Amino acid sequence: MIKPPNNYFLHSKNHMIKYLWFYMLAIFLFSTVSIYGKSNSKVLIYYFKDISDKEAYIELTYRIPVYIHSKLKEHFNKNKVLLIDEEGMQLYREDRKAKLWDERVLINIGKKKRIDEIIFGSFYIQNGKPVIIGRILYVESGLILNLTEERNKYIQAFKQVQNLEVDEILTFKIDKKAKEYRPPLSRIVESSFVRSQLVLHVSIGTIYPLAKWTELYPPGIFSEISIIHFPRINIFPGGLGINTNYIIMQSRSGEGYIDSSVTILSAGVSLQYLIKMRKIVEGIAFDGNFGLSISNLSINEESKTSVDPYIRAGINVIVRPFGFGQFSFKMGFFSIDYRENPMDAIYTEIGILI
Repeated sequence: MIKPPNNYFLHSKNHMIKYLWFYMLAIFLFSTVSIYGKSNSKVLIYYFKDISDKEAYIELTYRIPVYIHSKLKEHFNKNKVLLIDEEGMQLYREDRKAKLWDERVLINIGKKKRIDEIIFGSFYIQNGKPVIIGRILYVESGLILNLTEERNKYIQAFKQVQNLEVDEILTFKIDKKAKEYRPPLSRIVESSFVRSQLVLHVSIGTIYPLAKWTELYPPGIFSEISIIHFPRINIFPGGLGINTNYIIMQSRSGEGYIDSSVTILSAGVSLQYLIKMRKIVEGIAFDGNFGLSISNLSINEESKTSVDPYIRAGINVIVRPFGFGQFSFKMGFFSIDYRENPMDAIYTEIGILI
């Protein structure tokens, strides 16, 4: 039987330790690549939030990414470095509480275009220059890290922008050939959070009776108050609420007509579906109501009261012409199953939404 050399086990042990260190180093390098990104990663330069929340610096939210993007293109594959589009700034101007920097929103933005890394963060102004707190999101894992000296893959671009005066950043020329990413930002932000909305609608207009009622009454006054609750308006724009209408019509004047009037108060359930649009026309709403009405018909000195079911259907165009306030233009069909002679009519309204 052949015996191993005296130092065989010592050499074997040293050999195993070398291999162990090699494997540990390989695992470390692999994990480092997975965390810090591949060399050919697709990177999005996203908005930076002003944590001082001063109106004078809101434009830097987009202008800082513009500068960082221009510098990163000089050192990385320019087709892999994307700049977020300016359109999302309008959403932020309208609502400073918009959750543009929420982790769920960022991940959804990244996954939509298979982005590997998103560079974002916050800033404040000190001595006329921005102080930037940079962060990086690895979309696949959801890991968010601070950009520091140790992670200097992008840090030089941050240092350069922090050495600039605010005016220099604001006047920095935007590259019109920059590869921009225009995600459906408002939709992504809204779909990431369930949002409910309660709407009060007050309107007034004219009602036009049809058929035999036209012989008795000219157009009258039609008014409406409705309260609609949209429980998940950003996910499903359907609402449920209550509605009440008040109608006044006076008889035609002249020979052959007797003095008469009819007043109708109705109340019922309202169903509404809202189609959102953009710019001046904010949306179109389709609604339907059903319930009970109390009618009071006065002829000379006599009056008759009747309680009857009613239905109503309409279309409502919602506009914001001055950038604030919501106004509506509405038309539809109204029908009361009046006991002696059912009344059908069409109506038009203008109103406000609160």
